[in-house]
Amino acid sequence: MGALADFRDRVALALAPSNGDEWNTQPLPVDAIEPPAYMLIWADPWLVPSTFCDATAQLDVIVVSARMDPAPGMEILETLVETALDRLAHANVGQRQVGAPGPLTVGGLTYQACRILVSSPVTIGGNHA
Repeated sequence: MGALADFRDRVALALAPSNGDEWNTQPLPVDAIEPPAYMLIWADPWLVPSTFCDATAQLDVIVVSARMDPAPGMEILETLVETALDRLAHANVGQRQVGAPGPLTVGGLTYQACRILVSSPVTIGGNHA
């Protein structure tokens, strides 16, 4: 596996449900989602170069709480964000930024959601002497 897949897998593993957690984690974009859930998609920009082989990879964790309904959806979203930030910190995933809540359409349905931007240094390529 490459550096990008390793980073994405590390984030997915940190957010995977355990011990009765009631959410699911989608390590790749999907065309339908069952909330509550985390879905990982590459951010834009995906890679920010720092040297010839080194870059910062950026990944969006889409946090999906419920169908668009501010009452229960917002509380679920807040809990999911707090849980994600704690788990990502314990997995040593750095530079976590959280975007404002808003609507997200997946498979023709609208959900209450937000994005957590995470990033990690990666090395792509190597010595090509």
